[in-house]
Amino acid sequence: MKIGHAILSAIAATLSLAAVTCSLAAAQATAKLGTGLTAGYHFTRTNALPLRPIDLSPFTGKYSTEILASPTTGLQAEIVMFTRLKPGAAKRGLYTLPADHTLLVMKGKLNLQIGTDEFVLEPNSLALIHSAVPSQIWNAGSEEVQVLETVAPIASSNLVYLMRPAKPVKVENAAQYLWIAPPLSEMKKGVGHEGLNERVLASTDNGSRHILERLDDVMPGSGGPPTHQHEEDQLYLVTAGTMMVEYKGEKMPAGPNTLVVLPRGIKHANTNQGDVLESHITLLMPAQPGGGPRGVAPISLASKPVGESKK
Repeated sequence: MKIGHAILSAIAATLSLAAVTCSLAAAQATAKLGTGLTAGYHFTRTNALPLRPIDLSPFTGKYSTEILASPTTGLQAEIVMFTRLKPGAAKRGLYTLPADHTLLVMKGKLNLQIGTDEFVLEPNSLALIHSAVPSQIWNAGSEEVQVLETVAPIASSNLVYLMRPAKPVKVENAAQYLWIAPPLSEMKKGVGHEGLNERVLASTDNGSRHILERLDDVMPGSGGPPTHQHEEDQLYLVTAGTMMVEYKGEKMPAGPNTLVVLPRGIKHANTNQGDVLESHITLLMPAQPGGGPRGVAPISLASKPVGESKK
């Protein structure tokens, strides 16, 4: 009889475990992109290579995050997103990611919480948040905020799975994750890295283990290195002027608010054949040391820690 009871108990335990497993699977299955922490997230309308225009059309709600590129659309192990926050977009909750996460402010003033500290980031400022560090963003200002976000490396493209709710634990020296681009110095013309007038915001030199991110400004008649290829994925987001992109031997213009996606191994080049300055953001993943002049400087705490009054 004791043996029989043991067998029945084991069966009951197995069934209970199975029920819990099924319950977790069901919960994961019902979690969808665009809800909870991913409210406003959506995929880009085109997976074309190499040019993908950003969707700047009006949107409902307070948040819009367009997933521009991921492993399902040409990249190795990265996700690149364009986020827009309307004035008054509130906090949605802290979360962590199992990868490096950069947020480069392109427009407006971004409110950012890291652990228990709050900051305000202005255009050309970048947050480099490491794996498992809790953070969240919102917009307490009066104008729309636009942010380029990159997450790398990832083992899954499922952001619902990757973004885990977190508690506001203290992060030692949270300001160490924030960087601001120096002003442009004397502009140079040329072909190669010198002609790009690079301002590096994230690289292995300042703790970015997987993402090289910089601002490039190209004078008319100048450009990057002649036709070449990388072992890494490279992307450009054109912010001003027109970039002439060479892709697999074909040339095509890329105007402002266009993401240029160059998967590893693709022969490419970029030049400015216009008569005005061409500006873009460059991403190279995984990051490699020596990606041009460093040009980075830390920024200080912009507001009081959470829980303290703000003046």
